[in-house]
Amino acid sequence: DALQQWVGGLTVIDDIILPTRPKQTASSSFQKVHLRSGFVSTAACQKNLRSVATALAVGKPVMLEGPPGVGKTALLDELAKTCGQFQSMIRIHLDDQLDSKTLLGTYVCADEPGQFKWQPGALTQAVRGGRWIVFEDVHCAPFELLAAIKPLLEDRVLFVPGRGERIRAASGFQLFATQTVH
Repeated sequence: DALQQWVGGLTVIDDIILPTRPKQTASSSFQKVHLRSGFVSTAACQKNLRSVATALAVGKPVMLEGPPGVGKTALLDELAKTCGQFQSMIRIHLDDQLDSKTLLGTYVCADEPGQFKWQPGALTQAVRGGRWIVFEDVHCAPFELLAAIKPLLEDRVLFVPGRGERIRAASGFQLFATQTVH
């Protein structure tokens, strides 16, 4: 179903077919992935790439964990470039200061005094727009934030309490998280 909604091409990663976000001037295409020269393709890298591609193919969220500097973010960046998602991908570094309003949205002052307008947060924009979002250092996130994204992880539905709104994730939406372990 998700593949049928894409107008762009397809990408094959180790026999796993993934949709490629269409470019403005590109016609439909089908390409076999060859990792770029700046990305070192080791056996572990190929195994991880296959695992992430498998999760992508079935629309499951992806958590990458490992020590600092092992290439978690580099793997996601390479995959995003390959699938045409790099330019539109949203990346958020989580810490204990970030609140759910930043991710979900909030009312802000409008141009007219006394008026307010809804401004969607980064996660809301990604869910609606079918974009990829990466939560870096998810282990640093406050519980409030993790509770807000739980329904999205389970059912691909985002609940925005400030508006009483339930948003089903658009085709192409993908949630990634990284976690540093020592």
